[in-house]
Amino acid sequence: MASSGSVVLRSIPAVYAVLLALSASLHPGGCSEQVPLIMWSSEGIFWPQASPPTAGHIVGQQQLTSYLQKALDVGPRNVVLFLQDKMSMEDFTKYGGVFGNKQDSVFPSLEGALRAAVSPLVLPAVSWPASNAVISQLQDQLETSALYMDPETLSQLRLNASSPALLVFRLPYSAGADLMSTKDILSENDAVMGQVLNIMKTQSVPYTALYTGLQPSREVVSFSVEAGPGGGRSLLQARGGYRERERQSRIRERAGVYRPVEFKVGPTHDRQTFMILSVFYDFITSQGQDRKSIE
Repeated sequence: MASSGSVVLRSIPAVYAVLLALSASLHPGGCSEQVPLIMWSSEGIFWPQASPPTAGHIVGQQQLTSYLQKALDVGPRNVVLFLQDKMSMEDFTKYGGVFGNKQDSVFPSLEGALRAAVSPLVLPAVSWPASNAVISQLQDQLETSALYMDPETLSQLRLNASSPALLVFRLPYSAGADLMSTKDILSENDAVMGQVLNIMKTQSVPYTALYTGLQPSREVVSFSVEAGPGGGRSLLQARGGYRERERQSRIRERAGVYRPVEFKVGPTHDRQTFMILSVFYDFITSQGQDRKSIE
């Protein structure tokens, strides 16, 4: 989607580039009003490009409708919607193993789906009222009612590839009375996604999948990723008044900008293209320096 800043990556797993696209899009302030949205197709569809919004723009309901319409015009109309109670980009940067700790990732099923997809679409900043209305938008475009499902119910359902269907899987976020950690909950949610996608594959039904949240999961306080014009980032952690003032000064000087991200993986998975506002190489080379700044 973004029109500048392309780089071919051969050494970074596809999913990390997608998740890093989310982290590179973060900036303090306003994160509490946005949720990310990830969309992909089982058929490896290259969705038609749309004109990206201006830098710093948050995708609203009308624009999200346009993205969904373009995707469904060319992609499968069996839609699998994973709708989490809450979601923020920090969930991916904190629990997605995006800093090289692959064993710590709680999203193996999502990673596998994104690796298999040719052209995942990542919208880092969607207004949460728009994401909240995504079910009604999809119902209007598919001209069918939503079916609220779980993996067991889906396994007993026989879908028709030629008949549109909207399958909604509600996923929790808060721990509630079980006192489960957020990491454990997200891991279980990913396991549910894996079950659902395996069932769809077993039934040989092509699908378009979306993963988003009804509202933001948190307001960034102690952890935030800020993207500058060069694609770099710094982790904001309060460790003394002086260092915090220095960080806040850098934030003001380097306002974060972000646009929809389109990530493409070639058929042989040897060409990985990460498109964002600036060259991803700057992001990678600055990683070590930025990590040292918080030690």
